[in-house]
Amino acid sequence: MKALKSAIFILIVPMITFSVSGETLEELKDEYSTLIDKQESKMTMLNENYSIQDEIKKQIADIDNRLSDAHVDIDKIDSQMMEIIMKIDDAKKAYDEAVKNREEQYKKASKRLRHIYENKDENLSIDIIFNIDNISDYYIYKQYVADIMEYDAKLINDLKETENVMKKKLDEIKEGEEAKSALKNCRTEKEFEMIVMYDERNKLLEEYRSNADAMEAEIDEIKSASEKVYEIITGMEDNIDFVNTYTGGELEWPVTGRYYVSSDYVGRISPVGNGYEFHTGIDIPAPAGYEISAAEDGIVTTAGWINGYGNTVIINHGGGLSTLYGHNSEITVNQGDKIKRGDIVALCGSTGYATGSHCHFEVRISGEHTNPWEYLKRK
Repeated sequence: MKALKSAIFILIVPMITFSVSGETLEELKDEYSTLIDKQESKMTMLNENYSIQDEIKKQIADIDNRLSDAHVDIDKIDSQMMEIIMKIDDAKKAYDEAVKNREEQYKKASKRLRHIYENKDENLSIDIIFNIDNISDYYIYKQYVADIMEYDAKLINDLKETENVMKKKLDEIKEGEEAKSALKNCRTEKEFEMIVMYDERNKLLEEYRSNADAMEAEIDEIKSASEKVYEIITGMEDNIDFVNTYTGGELEWPVTGRYYVSSDYVGRISPVGNGYEFHTGIDIPAPAGYEISAAEDGIVTTAGWINGYGNTVIINHGGGLSTLYGHNSEITVNQGDKIKRGDIVALCGSTGYATGSHCHFEVRISGEHTNPWEYLKRK
């Protein structure tokens, strides 16, 4: 960018210091030709800057897409973490419930063991068996013993099952915590990636804005350069002896058969994104390659590139009047040619700052633009 600004400075300085006094027409033509070459070089650099802007916008858009994907990933991680946290909470509740059950089961088992120890479990004594008088009492006693043994076995099994539940829930809690920790780490990595992307985006945005500011300055300088071109043209016109001088009358319509005007001699929003501007002529749309004709007799003072206007023809008609034909795809005359009204001077196009094929037509008095409708009318 510094190199670009330096080139712009080098280009503008000779324009500002240029003077037509004391120079011959040929010298003026040579300096004018050199100036146009420098302007073309400047336009090339400006177009390169537009390419840089487009690339920066693409990079910013790519980062925005990646940031959007990262936000989606983080939302998924948060959703997974919520599910895991809920499972951990459920496992902890189940574990706490198992602990309570185990305490109750321990109490029952302890009470049962204490009873057996203190009473020697007299109800299960061998003496009782020998004192049974009939078979019916025997089966009753047998069932009684079986019920006691089943009760004791259930106490032990319930205790074991509760211990297994506790172990299982502890394992679930551990696995859940590990999964939650892994997701936290993943989320942290995503957040770090986003910080890096935001930083990169901000740098690109700053570069984009910096380039945009530089481009606006360059466009202003191009306008200034165009004004200097007209100063040179005016100086050249002062050195030309015309065979005839324009003394009034209606000019020829420059685009025969095409009478629609897409942009008039008024203030407007620039179609190439340069804010509000005054449109210094009229735009007459026509297909690329359509013939553009001279509005009046005169001498060609410009037949080449002018920044903004693209391929441009300017004809001096004498009496301080000149006409300009801009954005041409091709120029069919040369500087210094004597032109008759209606002669073909160019082919329609969209060179320079243009959004479509058209003829940009201006009428100038002593180098200053004026309302074309005061000199011509549609057929």
